[in-house]
Amino acid sequence: MEQINVNSSSGPYAVICERGVLNRVGASVSGLVEGSGTFILSAARVWKQWGKRLEKSFAEFGGAKVIL
Repeated sequence: MEQINVNSSSGPYAVICERGVLNRVGASVSGLVEGSGTFILSAARVWKQWGKRLEKSFAEFGGAKVIL
């Protein structure tokens, strides 16, 4: 797994690059922060290609709200 750490004006975050990561993304972020839920922000064109896989990955961890 390759992780790229980004420092932005809004705060730091990590970008993870790995084969098959979309299948495990729900597990990867499920315990990061307790709050109002998990949100996925996507362009409609990208969601059309990858949305079902992401929804499936998040389903076992309570799902995610999608914003297109």
